[in-house]
Amino acid sequence: MPAAVTVDLTALMKRFSAKELEAKQVKFAMSVAEDMNVYTPEDSQDLHNSMKAASDFRQGLVIWDPDYAAYVRDLPDSRIKHGKNPRAKADWPKAAKDAHGEDWKRLAVDLLTEEA
Repeated sequence: MPAAVTVDLTALMKRFSAKELEAKQVKFAMSVAEDMNVYTPEDSQDLHNSMKAASDFRQGLVIWDPDYAAYVRDLPDSRIKHGKNPRAKADWPKAAKDAHGEDWKRLAVDLLTEEA
């Protein structure tokens, strides 16, 4: 079930300029994207390669080709070919979160506590 979270960013907006916050967001989103892409099925590399073109790192959005990504995510893991990528998973975002979630939390803290 989706959840809504409200975060007060007032203190961050006082500490960092909009440009600095955007740079931190881009750095965070790109790091998460790279970690997630490690788990994408690479049968034809279409899905893997679609992430950079479809994503908007400035907005913090990591996106793969929506139609093909939805198709792949609905497949059982048993249908995923592992020849080109032994770490490939149908639900690659979850696999990445399970493997890197704590790293992402530390990266977020590091980015928001470091000086601009």
